[in-house]
Amino acid sequence: MPRFDDARALAETLLAVQRPQDWLRAQHVAIRARELSELPGVDRDPLMIAAVLHGIGRSPVVTRTGFAPLDAARFLDVRGYDTRIVALVAHHAGAAHAAAERGTDLDRYPDEATPTRDALWYCDVATGPDGDPVAPVTALEVVRAAVTRTAALRSGMPAS
Repeated sequence: MPRFDDARALAETLLAVQRPQDWLRAQHVAIRARELSELPGVDRDPLMIAAVLHGIGRSPVVTRTGFAPLDAARFLDVRGYDTRIVALVAHHAGAAHAAAERGTDLDRYPDEATPTRDALWYCDVATGPDGDPVAPVTALEVVRAAVTRTAALRSGMPAS
């Protein structure tokens, strides 16, 4: 498994210049992950590494399909990252649901459904776009609104 410092350097390389807002957010997600890493059943190192890498799929270097969790997982997989880290990144914040809506398959990366995975999801949804903490309910409302707008745009209907 790579060390956190290596994962952080990779995320910084991929995001800091071209996607600085995503780099800032990744750092704050990792800070939240550190805060949760002492919870029972949570594996600190995989959580911290997945937290700092989870957003790399938005990097222009990494983007292939346009579905960031899958693009990030493929990028890490090809580079020999631990399968657990790859799967955590692939499934962060309930990506399987979004993948199903897009007709995308994440089956290659098993969802471990553990406290570590749940902690990563929480860190992701509890971190706003500028890195500030947000209530998960607020984050989910923002995601639902974005999904509604996207569905409306795809159908040609005006977004409400």
